[in-house]
Amino acid sequence: MVTRRQKQVSSLIQEELGDLLEKRVSDPRLDLVTITAVEVSPDLRQARVYVSTMGNQQEVMEGFNRAAGFLRRELASRLH
Repeated sequence: MVTRRQKQVSSLIQEELGDLLEKRVSDPRLDLVTITAVEVSPDLRQARVYVSTMGNQQEVMEGFNRAAGFLRRELASRLH
């Protein structure tokens, strides 16, 4: 069962990731990406992010892997 806190954190992560992708990430592979959902573990330590894209799926995943450190760092600073 998903708790109210998990839903709040999921929503916040989805909003912040969308903002980061729109304003701070300059990788053209991530231009046509939409964050569709975020699932957070019960202990709030892990999140699974679901995306939708109009581009090449392989290139999008490469772009996310390349930007992963930046996105984690920015999320950590924004969520505290």
